Amino acid sequence: MPHGHAAHDHAPTGFPNTYALGGLPDLGLIDSSEMASVVRTVARTTRHPVVVDMESGYGGPRKVDLAARTISQAGASAVCIEDNTLDKWSILYPGERDLASVEEQEKCLRATRRGLEPSCFLIARTEALVAGHGVAEALNRANRYVDAGADAVFVQATRPDGGEELLEFGRGWDRRTPVFIAPTCYPALGAEEYARSGITHWIFANQPLRSVGRWKTPPNRSEKLGPAPLHNWTIRSHRCQRSETS
Repeated sequence: MPHGHAAHDHAPTGFPNTYALGGLPDLGLIDSSEMASVVRTVARTTRHPVVVDMESGYGGPRKVDLAARTISQAGASAVCIEDNTLDKWSILYPGERDLASVEEQEKCLRATRRGLEPSCFLIARTEALVAGHGVAEALNRANRYVDAGADAVFVQATRPDGGEELLEFGRGWDRRTPVFIAPTCYPALGAEEYARSGITHWIFANQPLRSVGRWKTPPNRSEKLGPAPLHNWTIRSHRCQRSETS
């Protein structure tokens, strides 16, 4: 969701969480202060939990610590950090892809954890499958990232295999933590297949926004959007937490 109006239109569609993006092409063009402004607006507009895409973290450990602090204080319920390099581009662009080393990403995640408000969840995203490193490397990175402080993992894939790599990852992960996916490239797979493999949360990218803008109704696709009933893990709304403690 790039702005408050989109979050407001999204509210009646039945989706349990709002995923905040920057509203620009997925090339790492927005900085942390701009993202915090987006989050602040969206969090005021919706009572849904706001999950924030912090991309590659906006810089080294000191910068990501500050970014996490600013964005979580702006109203984020969870943030997601990926292991792309800072000079990133969308998964949908073809070509070779460099990833941060595991050691670099562990430092980034620890810095993010230090900066986050205590109630804010940390989701670690790996692009190992997109980069062609295979399921074993994706599982290795995900395990290392959880050990570094992540509460959940997010795995992405684009290989034209009908989503088999994602399902294999889910089975191999064995429900150690919640698993997020954004199955943009696999429209034939439904929520039931993902849930059976152990995947707990799925994000239908900007499909709901396109649908709301055109028809004011959610897309006529898998109705059971995450979290799946197989995993009792829910991101709580920052706004609801404030009202309960005030």
